[in-house]
Amino acid sequence: MKIKRIVAIPVAIPVKRVGYFSRARRTAALRTIVKIDCDNGIQGIGETLGVHAASIINDKFAALLKDKEITGPASIRLLCLPETVDYGYPDQLVEQSAYAAVDMAIFDCMGKDLNTPLYNLIGGKCRDVARFVAYEYSNDPEESLSDNEIPTHMAKKMLAAQDSTGSKFVEFKVGTNSVMTDIKTVAEVRMALGEDSKIGVDANMTWDFDTAEKFIRETLPFNLANIEEPVSDLNSMNKLAKRHSVNISSHCTSADLLTHYKYIDGAVGEPHAEGSILGCRDLSERLSAIGKRYWFRSVWEAGVSWSAMCHMSVSFPSLRRPMQALINHLKDDLIEEEDYEMLNGGIDVPDRPGLGVTLDNKAVEKFRTDKGSHPI
Repeated sequence: MKIKRIVAIPVAIPVKRVGYFSRARRTAALRTIVKIDCDNGIQGIGETLGVHAASIINDKFAALLKDKEITGPASIRLLCLPETVDYGYPDQLVEQSAYAAVDMAIFDCMGKDLNTPLYNLIGGKCRDVARFVAYEYSNDPEESLSDNEIPTHMAKKMLAAQDSTGSKFVEFKVGTNSVMTDIKTVAEVRMALGEDSKIGVDANMTWDFDTAEKFIRETLPFNLANIEEPVSDLNSMNKLAKRHSVNISSHCTSADLLTHYKYIDGAVGEPHAEGSILGCRDLSERLSAIGKRYWFRSVWEAGVSWSAMCHMSVSFPSLRRPMQALINHLKDDLIEEEDYEMLNGGIDVPDRPGLGVTLDNKAVEKFRTDKGSHPI
């Protein structure tokens, strides 16, 4: 099976409501969709974060991979990302995310060629369903809620998220309001959800050490399952986790680096940043070996990436927590299937070949952000 053509298309999918957090606001999910056409008539699809990856794939990777035999992702990766090249940040992240979409599409091609679902290509099922965390962003400033109203408002949102998805693990953003408002919000959410639900928060590194410590100390009675990036440096995270015996996680996904931070509980990552599906699996195994949990964060993925992450979730034994989920925040999607629905806290991953999803080309055309120089 040889690659005949690769096309990457940047898209912007509107969200149901603006997502606010301490460092930015989200009005759309910016993604890149990849299609690989093979000489046997098979087409594989992939997706990655951001729109800048599209130009790298179209202008660089497409020419490198034309007429190359698909024997596995590793050989293709060496053509796209030669190990002799020193990619500096931020170019490295864009190159990695560009390759992640190609990698995903190649796996889709392989699954379709072998008539087997992706999860069988990456280890086979080790759990029945893909578990997820019901996730919410901060309150919308345009709602003009007072500090006294915010906690109750978020509690209602989290209760609705739990009821609609069936997930008993919820997470929401903190850090956009005062720390006292955030503390009261945690209390209100715990009261609304009860003791059986797990609650996590994500501060996006917005606090200084003293503010983070105040939040942690005051929320200890509410038994938070995880506090994601309360501060900006690993030393401070490690110190806070040790001092208060709380689960603190980081976006740092270097197993070598995290060996030096004994008390940081885990790392949050995803296949787009790691550059490949198997790269994520290897990372999760390395982190598990040093006693760290690893799980997938949501980066406003559409249905192609969501399906891949579901396959990964049921086939990676070392994943130690349900993945974050924001796909239900999008107004529309880019796939035709509707059976990746979030119900009862989990998703039954279909056994169709490859990713098991079909690209909705009309939706891609509707949301594409380029000038149409690469027809679909």
